[in-house]
Parts: sequence; structure tokens; C-alpha cells
Amino acid sequence: MLKAAREQLEILGGKLFNPEEGVKFQGTELILPAGTTAQQGIMALESYIEEQGMKVSFNRVYNYRPWDVAYNAMLAMKRNSGMVSHRGTFLSPPQLIDVQVGLDQTVQVPWGVLQVPSLPNVKFQIGSTRDPDYGIVGTVQAAGPKRDSWAIQGMFDQIEDQLRETSIYRGKAIDGQEMPNFIDVEGLDENRIVYSAEVMQALRAHLFTPLAQRQQFVDAGLGLKRAILLHGEYGTGKTLALMLAGKIATTAQDPWTFILVRPGRDSIEDAMQTARIYSPTLVAFEDVDTVANAEQESTRISQMLDLFDGMDAKTQDVMVVLTTNHVEAIHKGMLRPGRLDHVLKIGAPDTAGVTKMMQVNSKTGVLADEIDWDAVGQAVDGYLPSFIVRTAQVAAEYLLARRLAGETDRDQIETEDLIGAAFSLRHQWELHQDANTGHEEPELDRAVKHLVQLAIENKLDDRLLVDQD
Repeated sequence: MLKAAREQLEILGGKLFNPEEGVKFQGTELILPAGTTAQQGIMALESYIEEQGMKVSFNRVYNYRPWDVAYNAMLAMKRNSGMVSHRGTFLSPPQLIDVQVGLDQTVQVPWGVLQVPSLPNVKFQIGSTRDPDYGIVGTVQAAGPKRDSWAIQGMFDQIEDQLRETSIYRGKAIDGQEMPNFIDVEGLDENRIVYSAEVMQALRAHLFTPLAQRQQFVDAGLGLKRAILLHGEYGTGKTLALMLAGKIATTAQDPWTFILVRPGRDSIEDAMQTARIYSPTLVAFEDVDTVANAEQESTRISQMLDLFDGMDAKTQDVMVVLTTNHVEAIHKGMLRPGRLDHVLKIGAPDTAGVTKMMQVNSKTGVLADEIDWDAVGQAVDGYLPSFIVRTAQVAAEYLLARRLAGETDRDQIETEDLIGAAFSLRHQWELHQDANTGHEEPELDRAVKHLVQLAIENKLDDRLLVDQD
């Protein structure tokens, strides 16, 4: 069995014969170069045997994250030889690293020196290196007798095939860290995600449909490489749009990798490099205004878009979606065509959206069949989704309180209940609208910047300066 495994590796590695050695193997026969004497033949074979025993080393770089390489190298070696031996030295004992391979699923993967029974004289070592385009990537080094060269190359190829088949990140939903964690998008209830008809139409055209029907867009000559900005107030559903896009992307017939990047935690650079590795990729960046505002050059976001622009659209389908609560704070250089392909505003839902939102968030049968949804829509005009859902909940609470007090025997919510609940939330809504988001620049900072600008323009009035001596 081990002999067959070794022969399979040699064939994968390309061994048919060794013309560079001057020796050819043909079936059960060994053929020496023409004109070789018996003595020369013996010397050639002795030299050949000695050379085949010489220790050589090989190295293969895989454009995958190192832990992806380590996991799939282990699978490839087990598939070939049935088992993997984990080796170490006195100064460097064997290591096992925890690798997350799915939601709430972690396995221990050998890191360092490995051996397989089919190649007992060869030591494989799992490691990493840094590539300027892809970031940190995995490597597999091998050291052993030259006679095992073809089998070593075959093992390298088998690891490559395994990575293509069972990469732990490609086609999955992950975060933007260098060693990614998985994100649950499959559990998202699409029925609870509601937008106005206009917003949903734009999301479908620019985001959802290209993800779900990638090949049709390619066949139609429509580019898939695009950058989109979603903006709107707190609570309008921008993050839900990202998560829904992630679910559509990863469950498509031709899955995309979904990468969710969070400011202050995930690296833009790592995320974009990961996107390059595991394309087709959808990169979602939340709250872009936290690092790109109107008072400073949005260096990091510009760098991300530069990385995005530098990707080869013919071989790497990458889409970038940014969200912000403060579109007015985005540097105008980011809003020009060529940097952002589409800018979509997500606002309050329309009457149809309000209807669906209340229906899917209410207990079955609790809403009366005859409700004037136009009147309800007017009562909650301008409300964000969280306030709309709360309106239905308040209506249910008021109705239950009245029934328990003996004021009514109704058990279904009617139009007047929803309108009354909406009215009771209006004060909270107005406070919410007027509340400070914490995003505005402090007054003193604005004043100092104004004085500095006047000084630069030689317009500063000396009377504004006070001598502290």
C-alpha cells in the first residue's frame, strides 16, 4: 500500500523517466547511454546511486493563509499515506495549533516537521512567509534524498489540489483579521429584513443579483468589480443589508467569500489581501466614517480603494461595500465617480415595508385582518425600523392591559391600537432625532482649526491673541 502511495506521488510529481541522469527506466529494463562500456556503466550506476542518496531540499509557497495550508497539508498527507507523524527536535518540540475550520468548530493541526510512511526518509515542514500582494501565506518545505524528488513534488501538488477542494476560507463568511474567524450569516431570517421598494430594487440590481447570478453577469459583459456606499441613519438596516449580502454570496451556486471588516478591530490591508487570495470576494466595511472624515485625508480608506483598484478584474472578482451613518463626513475625494460606483441611501421603509415589518414581528393572528395600513404608515412616518417594530409591541402591550382591566374583550390589534402606539413613541423618536451622536467635532477643536486656517491665510486679527506674560 505504501509503495503504491509513493508511486502515485511520483506520477503526480511528473516522474516518467530521468533523461537528465543519462539513465532511462523502461519497464523492467535499465537503459544506459549508447556506447557505454561495462566499466563505464558500473561507474555511472555507482555515481547515479550515490547522487540519488544525496540530501536535497524543496520549498513550495501556497497563496493561502498558513493555517489553511497546515490544515489541508495534513488532509492531503493522510489521504495519501493514511497517517501523519509529527516530529520535533530537542530545541523545537512538536507544535499543535488551534485552527477554526467553521462556526464553533476548531481542530488541532500539526505545525512544524511532519513525516508520512510512504516517504520515511523525507521531512516536511509547515511554515509561513510574507508576500507583498497576499500578506502572510503558507509554505511547505521538504528535505530528503534526491531519489524522492518526484514523490516530494507529487506531495506538493496533492496539497495544492486539497487546498482547491477544501480550503477552509474560500466561499465562507469570515471577519477581516489576519487569522479569520467565521461569521454566522446562514441563520439570518430574510423575511425580517425590510426596506422600501426603491431601496430593495437598488440593492438587488447593484449587490444581491450580481452575487447570486455571477455567471450571468459575466456572460452579459457586466463588470462584477465594484465599490458601493450604503448610507443612512442609525437603525435603518445597513448592517443587515451587509449580512444579507453575505448570506447570498456564500450560498450562491458559485459561492463568494464574504469578509466583514470592523474599524478598530480588523485590518483593512489584511482584509484586502485575504480578498485577493480567496476571490471571488465580497468585502464589507462597516462605519467607514470613523476613519474617513472631512477634516483629514482618508488615508486608510484610500489605501483600501487603491488596493481594490489595483486588482486584476479579469482574474479576481472583488466587490467592496462600505456603510456610514454620516455621509456628510466622508471626504469628497471618496465620493467622486471612479472611487465609488454606486451610493445608495437606506431610509425609513414605505407603507408596504411598514406593513411587512409589523406582520413578521408580531405573533401569528394577533393583527386584525382589516387594518388601514396607509393610516398606520402615516402615523409612523419617518420612524426607523426599530421604532416600527416597537410600535407593534406597544400596541400589543396596551391591548393586553386594557383587556386585563376589563375595558375591552378584543384579542386582536386594530388600526386605532397601532396609531395610538405610534403616537406614544413620538416623543422618544423626537429625542432620538435631537440626541448628540458623539460624531460631531468638539467646539474647541473647531475654533482652534479656524484660527490656524486664518493664520495660514494671513488673515488673523492680532486682537484675538492674548498675552499670557
